[in-house]
Amino acid sequence: MIPIAILLALVLVDDRLPQQETVPASPASATSRDWNRDHDLRTSMCTRPSMAALEVVVREIAKGRDGRVELVLQVDYKADGTITRVSMHTSSGIERLDAAFMTWASDARLCPSDADGSGRMPFVIDLNMVKSLA
Repeated sequence: MIPIAILLALVLVDDRLPQQETVPASPASATSRDWNRDHDLRTSMCTRPSMAALEVVVREIAKGRDGRVELVLQVDYKADGTITRVSMHTSSGIERLDAAFMTWASDARLCPSDADGSGRMPFVIDLNMVKSLA
């Protein structure tokens, strides 16, 4: 059995994400980060918090649902990598899941950059896969 934490780790770097509008990078931060067209901050994380709380919530939600769940967080950060604000850009429609991901992202730390900025963290969770791992 594969632990769900491994699945969630894969979700953090999954390139098959919902299409989002393009947000231009600021010149100061673009030089220090490998920005994609969506300002996806998941690959700029230097410290990833424990996924234990996410695992519990995702397993509970997967018991009663099928399909995929998508959400996108909007994240503001300081140049030193400190995350200063996390808000919901696109909700999954499941309040507990949204709250768990917002808490998780608030505890993360980004790699240092040249300037303060903002970006997004998109997530896609395949609930059927979560069930198959249980």
